[in-house]
Amino acid sequence: MVPCWFFVAMLAPVVLALEQSPDTVIRQGQSTNLSCSEKKSSNVAMYWYKLPLGKDSRLILVASALQGKNDEIIPPAVAIFSPSKQEIQQKSKATLVCLASGFYPDHLNLVWKVNGAKRTEGVGTDEFSTWNGSTYSLTSRLRISAQEWFNPLNRFECVANFFENGTLESIHKLLYGDAGCALTEESYLWYGNSLKLTYLILCGKALLYAVLVSSLVWTAKAGGKLYRE
Repeated sequence: MVPCWFFVAMLAPVVLALEQSPDTVIRQGQSTNLSCSEKKSSNVAMYWYKLPLGKDSRLILVASALQGKNDEIIPPAVAIFSPSKQEIQQKSKATLVCLASGFYPDHLNLVWKVNGAKRTEGVGTDEFSTWNGSTYSLTSRLRISAQEWFNPLNRFECVANFFENGTLESIHKLLYGDAGCALTEESYLWYGNSLKLTYLILCGKALLYAVLVSSLVWTAKAGGKLYRE
């Protein structure tokens, strides 16, 4: 006999009366739809549990990952912010910030890409989305070296992935590396040394020119004296 699967849906904590599907029996390989609703709900989240016979209940699904019939899906607004010049000058590091805001529900993840390749090193993303009263926001940070940032050919991309009407959607935001107008400590020292070297070369040329002119003047005077004699 093909084994059967038993599912029970419940809401915790229960504040008001629930309306849910009756107990359902399906065979392996089959599928079914379960529904659970609460009128005038004051709960923030609903939870689904699977109850194996003879075993304690085990949480298998958080219903905040599900879409209610009356829920409106609001896609995020995504923006990338350039690193702080102070951080670059003091630490030779650059932190890019990606902010996804104004979305609902809270099931969204942020992914960083550099020149099209996924980047996980140096990435720090908030563990939970922030509730702003009606929508959510989520922040992720990418820390790179100043050298990597000061390369206009580098392309930094923040991708926000979320579900809309059962389909995975993505919003991409791009930011290119800086052309190098701001100076890091290393580049500042390099330019300073270059200026010093240029100054010394110019001084050397001026001195050589002065010696050459003095030699010509002395030669001319010596030649005139011999001519008079």
